[in-house]
Amino acid sequence: MALQSKTKEFFEKSPKIQSFFISIVLVGTSMVIGDGALTPAISVVSAVQGIQSRSDKITQSAEAMFADLGHFNKTSIQMAFSFLVYPALILTYGGQGVAVIWVMLITTCLMVVVMLVIWQTNVALILLFFAVFIFIEGIFMTSLLRKVPQGGWVPFAIATFFLIIMLSYTCGRSKKTAYEAERKMSRSDLTQLLLRDANIRVPGICFFCTDLVNGIPPIIGHYVQHVGSLHEVMVVVTVRTLPIKSVLPEERYLVGKLGPNGVYRCLVQYGYKDVPNMDGDEFITSLVEKLTEAIESPIEIQQLESAANSGVVYVMGRTVLKPSEKNGCLAHIVIDYFYRFLQNNFRSAVSTLNIPPSKMLQVGMLYEI
Repeated sequence: MALQSKTKEFFEKSPKIQSFFISIVLVGTSMVIGDGALTPAISVVSAVQGIQSRSDKITQSAEAMFADLGHFNKTSIQMAFSFLVYPALILTYGGQGVAVIWVMLITTCLMVVVMLVIWQTNVALILLFFAVFIFIEGIFMTSLLRKVPQGGWVPFAIATFFLIIMLSYTCGRSKKTAYEAERKMSRSDLTQLLLRDANIRVPGICFFCTDLVNGIPPIIGHYVQHVGSLHEVMVVVTVRTLPIKSVLPEERYLVGKLGPNGVYRCLVQYGYKDVPNMDGDEFITSLVEKLTEAIESPIEIQQLESAANSGVVYVMGRTVLKPSEKNGCLAHIVIDYFYRFLQNNFRSAVSTLNIPPSKMLQVGMLYEI
């Protein structure tokens, strides 16, 4: 148990190891995509080629295959399939596994990590598992590598293309998250910013959507400082999709007071089958009811109800990453070209959350990383 605990602690505290595991998972995912892109085409080509026969005299191959099947009993058919047909199929389709064998190897290595850290399995059993599977997969690997020059490079090329996309997006998102985590505002900073005399409070509720679960993103301070006004009530909203089918309505909203002068935080939770919808009165009514239950002051409750009657606006941050001069050429290429291209072309959160465009305001901010 001591080895498992130390290994888990090392993995949790080492950013390089975490980045390594993420990269390994992305490599395996890209290999699956590369193989999946070719499998349908290969299946169709194989089927078409199978229609043609080497000899014109062979005209009843299907009848020859199945005519005498009834003469065999159940046990003989099971034995023939297990010891003859199934091994032949494995060897035949193993030739298509140049990309798949990498997925098998990566899965075995990650399974060893899970057994060691999560399941805390005995080390001897882990070594036995690893030795057996790495021996089998190693044989496949050494035999399939000979097919790379004969066309096996195609799934590698497709996998490399998707790997570049996934690594670029993962790198950009991690840089953005790290920047916001380092520069997030504290409650005291937000309080001082809101208590300035220059800030004007306008009627209504402002739902400020952000990815941060803890803390206040720097773009809120950027918005208040440069616009010079703030709605009567501001709610920092974070939407999270949980690994469950659906979230009960009474558990969907987790609210709390974030600061003085009508500033609150709300965590909205959805299941993977739930459809996020911020358009309509149902979302606003449910959220206001939850906030009312959490507020103790009658004055703040009256302020919240008055702001809800005045209307709502959704504010979303539009961040642009810019590598600093200390970064190398590779960082500039990844962020300025690959990640920015993906950021400009992926699906907007406005359509994902069904935010009404007429009530949505985007605020831009440059993150120099």
